[in-house]
Formats: sequence, structure tokens, C-alpha cells
Amino acid sequence: MSQTNQAIPIKWHQIFGAVQQEHLVPVGIKVIPEFQIGSSPPRADVLLLQQIQVTNWTGAQRARLPDGIRDSSAGRILLELKYSESITQETFEQLIGYLFNYRQVENLKREQVQGFVVSSMTPKPETLTLFGYHPTSQAGVYHSSHVLLAEIPLLLLNELSDEPHNLFFKLFASRKQEKLKAAAGVKDWWLPNLSGRFKWLLDGLFKLWFSKGVPLMEAITTEILIEQGKALQEVMRSLTAEQIARLPDGQRLLQQGRREGRREGRREGRRKGESIGWQKGQLIGQLEGEGIGWQKGRAETRQLAMKNICRTLTLRFNIPLEQYDKQLQPLDLAAMEKLNDLAFTVATLAEFERILTPHLTQL
Repeated sequence: MSQTNQAIPIKWHQIFGAVQQEHLVPVGIKVIPEFQIGSSPPRADVLLLQQIQVTNWTGAQRARLPDGIRDSSAGRILLELKYSESITQETFEQLIGYLFNYRQVENLKREQVQGFVVSSMTPKPETLTLFGYHPTSQAGVYHSSHVLLAEIPLLLLNELSDEPHNLFFKLFASRKQEKLKAAAGVKDWWLPNLSGRFKWLLDGLFKLWFSKGVPLMEAITTEILIEQGKALQEVMRSLTAEQIARLPDGQRLLQQGRREGRREGRREGRRKGESIGWQKGQLIGQLEGEGIGWQKGRAETRQLAMKNICRTLTLRFNIPLEQYDKQLQPLDLAAMEKLNDLAFTVATLAEFERILTPHLTQL
């Protein structure tokens, strides 16, 4: 077959790097696909470079980094991605060479940079045994007992957990079921936070992976995927539900759109409900508070009026201050105010008691 008729291999590490760029740059992680070490080759597939002024991954950065990497104390991470290739001895030899050259060129200490092998396909058990790799407590994260590989963890994308921080790596798993779970997780957890460009890139990538009967283009690049995703969204927005239903796989698209609509509706409903609930709660609280305050104020005013009556009677008729406490205690504020005025005008104590008696008989 001539060179012109051969399909151009997809540079998956570039697409992988572009996805990580869109995801990680907003939290201050610089991502360089095909990082050039020195003035000439070798090139590393992807470099994640933490901002220099930060000494540890921040909480926002850890929330977007996968297991293994998010736990690394190194500020600079070299990734060797194997998407469509198996892991071989050359894989580790290349990464060891990248790490050594990079530390030399940048004058870095060993602990400042760490390498990871990221494998889309799951190696055979005998391959893992050959290189001394064994599972850890984190699903998909393997460490080696081999002296040369002890500081190079292996990430198996098919085995990473479905936690939100793993999803943008797990998208590149080799098993379709794991890709689909990761894609669903991205839409559930991350969709509202994605830029338009990032959504286009993912839509183009999903079309490439999941569309049935679509011939693979010869040259697939990040920009082509973005353009395809953008075109797909524009076409879908212009179609009616009936037209979508007649498309190949149209019913699935409609159901997917309805699910996303329901999810977005629930999210918007929660936001509005929380806002309305807060406003309503504030109003009810204010009214209840005013009611409680008013009732408390009337009670305190009534008690004060009763004390004034007792003081007035004590001063005028030389009686104990508490002599009328039991009779006055059940009376309301209106009665107290009336009796308080009369306590100054009565000539004798007997006259006050004659005035007090009708109030008591009404209780």
C-alpha cells in the first residue's frame, strides 16, 4: 500500500494532553503535550507542571487529578501514555531516560519530579509480574518492587475508580464500558463547569468513539475533534425532535437529551428552591421574630405595670409591696394599665379593692 493510501495514525497522546489541558489549566496546572526535553529529542508524551509558587497540590488541583498523581509530593509530573500499545521494557526505559534528562536540564532534585506510566489497556498478569508491579489500596494504581521502577507508579485506566477526580483520565480506558461510565460521569459531575471549547472537544471525541458505522478519518487531531463537536451541537440545535428521532441512533440521542434536560432542570430547581426557600424562611423568621418580640414586650410591659401599681399602693397606704401580687398576676396588660392610673386617684385602699374586684370576677 502506498504512503498516500495509508491511514495516518491518531496521536492519542496529543488528544489526551488537550483534554487534560482544558481540565487542569483552570486550577493552575500547566500541561505541555509532547514536552521537549532540552534543545533536541527525546520528547515526553505529556508533562504536568505545577505552578512554581505552590509547594503542594492545592485542594482545587487534587479535585481534578487522578489517584496516584494527586498523592504525589512532586511538583512536576512526566506521563508516558500507552493508549493503543502494550507496555514493554522499552516503555520503562524511555521514561527513565526522560526523567534523568529532564532533571539534568532543569537542575532538579529527584523528589521534585516523578514519572508515571499511564496504560489504557490492562497488561497481562505475567507482564505485571515481570516488572514487579502489584496493586495498591487505590484501584488502578500499581507500584513496583523493582529497584529501578519503585518511584514510577503504573496507572491502569480500566481499573481506576469512578470518582469524579479520575474521570478525565478514565475517558481513555480501552474498554468501551469503562469509557461509557467515564463519559456519563463527566456529564453528571463536570458538565456545568466546562467551557464551550471543552464541550466541543468532548463531543467530537465521543462521536469518534461511540458512533456506529462512522468510518475513521485518516487524520484526527484535537482541532478536528473540536470542529466536529461544534458542528454536531449546531446541527442538533437546528433539528426538531422528530428529525432527531429519524437519525441513526436518534432515539438514544433524544433520551440522552431528555436525561440531561431533567438533570439540569433538577439542578436549576434546587438552586431556585434554595433561593426561594431562603427568602421565604427569612420572611417567616422575621414575622415570627417580630411576633415573639411583640409578645415578650407585652409581657414585660405588663410585669412592669404590676410592679408600678404595687409601689404606688405601698407608698400611698403603707402596705407590703407583695400584698396584691396574687390578685394582680392573672390580669392582662390593658387591666394593668387601667389599674395603674387608678392607683394614683383612689382615696383609700378599700376603694382600690372595689375597683379591682370586677376585673378578678371576669377571669
